[in-house]
Amino acid sequence: KNPADTIFLTRRETVTRGHDIFKKLPDLFHELDSFALAHQVKPTGSRNISFEFLPGDTTRITAGIHINRVIDGDYLVKCQQLPGYQVLVTGSYEGPFRDRFTAYRAMEKYISDHQLNKASDDFERYLSPLPVSDSSIIKIELIYPIRSSIAQ
Repeated sequence: KNPADTIFLTRRETVTRGHDIFKKLPDLFHELDSFALAHQVKPTGSRNISFEFLPGDTTRITAGIHINRVIDGDYLVKCQQLPGYQVLVTGSYEGPFRDRFTAYRAMEKYISDHQLNKASDDFERYLSPLPVSDSSIIKIELIYPIRSSIAQ
């Protein structure tokens, strides 16, 4: 694992049904890119998204970009770093955005079958442009940080 791949700027937003997440995503990444530029850090690599589905048709979206060094965040943008020893279980998915949950189900089964424990929220690393609709064809890596005997 490349150490530079472990440093992220993240921005979290909660949206309710009726809000278009496909319009929200570019806004979140624009904020992150602007924050990185203002703090003289270089975005490196892919764009990451974590979706947390909450009660009441509410979704918490966390957008993240890799950056080349640790900086101070602010009240909206956080700088986070995965520990260097962090074990990541990764699966791949390519297809319509709306069907990506098949990859989630497969990953959850793998984690359960191998008696692994999640260390933090899973996230989607986008290897394609961000989706603009449920039917957008995406290519992602689905990544689960794992707490296991290997990582301890």
